[in-house]
Amino acid sequence: MAPVRLGIIGCGIAARELHWPAIGQLPRKFTIPVVCNHTAPKARSFAKLVGAKEWVLDYRDVLARHDVDAVSIILPVELNAAVTRAALKAGKHVMLEKPIATNRREAAALVKTAEASPLVAMIAENFRYRPLFRKLRTFLDKGGVGTVHTVQWTTLGNLTPDNKYAHTMWRIQHKYPGGFVMDAGVHTINAMRYLFGEINSVNAHAHSVNRAIGEVDTLTMQFATERGIAGTWMSSFSCRGYSDNHLLIMGDGGTVSMRGDTIEVLPARGKPKTITGPDSWGYREEYEAFHAAIQKGTGTETPFAEGYRDFAVILAALESSEKGRPVTPH
Repeated sequence: MAPVRLGIIGCGIAARELHWPAIGQLPRKFTIPVVCNHTAPKARSFAKLVGAKEWVLDYRDVLARHDVDAVSIILPVELNAAVTRAALKAGKHVMLEKPIATNRREAAALVKTAEASPLVAMIAENFRYRPLFRKLRTFLDKGGVGTVHTVQWTTLGNLTPDNKYAHTMWRIQHKYPGGFVMDAGVHTINAMRYLFGEINSVNAHAHSVNRAIGEVDTLTMQFATERGIAGTWMSSFSCRGYSDNHLLIMGDGGTVSMRGDTIEVLPARGKPKTITGPDSWGYREEYEAFHAAIQKGTGTETPFAEGYRDFAVILAALESSEKGRPVTPH
């Protein structure tokens, strides 16, 4: 299959440190003729990094090119809607960084636009393609710990002034609800929906410990899924002196504990075991899926509708916190 000619719009941290390392592993699947950024030094340096022959300052110059089949849109969230609509109108397949949009109306409109287009429109949700989550899903579906009834996930850390994301002004002065809890949390929500089913109800409390990093930096959420699974999720970017990313899955036949890239299975009977393996965090795999969908003319596991559902769950959590009652995501 011929390589997809990919234009990259946005040359910031995510493009350099997350997307390019994945694309760079797939030279037979992607070539990069052009990159775009609103500042010349960043566009120039990124073009040199990825081997692009040209760089431009206006995304419309990318969309007008005949040697671009698809684009990766890796921009501040408030730019997603306009650039994505223009890309699809120009006949380009789209890989769009999350969160999908700045508000529910804008997100729903993007879903509608994508569903009306024959082009591939895909949210860059790497957790859905993460190999360890794939293994975990298979293990749970086969009844590895019996029927799952309760889950608990903690994602805790402290966003200090020396953190590179703390210097990204569109994240600090965010124009979308939820701040870092939304920006990073859609990954966790997508994984929970993938593993445990759609989230039907949330009851949450959100607040800010450190106003310097946005309107919300801490969220505690109780939820229930369509499969009758009860869960809690605690996320904080102002947890000082401690950090953790721990998923605990309780079933009637045992418990699963996942930290980092290690899954421990603790059965009610028998010996504990560990599930490990190479884990790319899903970035390479999501680009492989993007390439396959373009070449075969098929959909992907992460259409815009998936990004909308993740977005909607955190919107519901923020609404629940504000109203002091459970809310159904919609």
